[in-house]
Amino acid sequence: MVYAFSAGQKLTASALNSATMPGNLVALHVRSSTSTPTTSGVGVGVIYLDIPVVSGRVYWVGLVTPAHHDSTVTTDNVMSKITYTLNGSTPTASSAILDGAQVYSLSVPVPLGTIYQATFTGTLKTLLCIARAMGSGSARLYADAVGRSMVMAAFDLGLPASGGSNA
Repeated sequence: MVYAFSAGQKLTASALNSATMPGNLVALHVRSSTSTPTTSGVGVGVIYLDIPVVSGRVYWVGLVTPAHHDSTVTTDNVMSKITYTLNGSTPTASSAILDGAQVYSLSVPVPLGTIYQATFTGTLKTLLCIARAMGSGSARLYADAVGRSMVMAAFDLGLPASGGSNA
């Protein structure tokens, strides 16, 4: 449960125990099987992750483990992305992409994660997708139960700090 404290609120042990503090894991899913191969340039879904969010707070969303891109043709350009919805509907591969949550590679493991600042309190629904961006093979995200699982997670990083500006 995500919990925001109000000014003047009496803090009880129960409220503190159920609160999500900065740095806490708020959502997690582990997949230990390879995704369905696709030739789609839009992509197919691999992992759904519903993330409880509080307006104004900042979250890290992504794969804790590298995205193991794979294709039947080694020169194919494979893309992973995280799409999302804010209205409660289930995201698809055609949904909006979380800013910064899209990577391309030629059949090698790559990191995939981004920072998201919530603009509402509710559930951020996300979908990890795989697509063949360029080439002629079938793209997939590889995983197994022997050390190469896909671990998608979200962490509450707290309230944003100020201090940055464009140069």
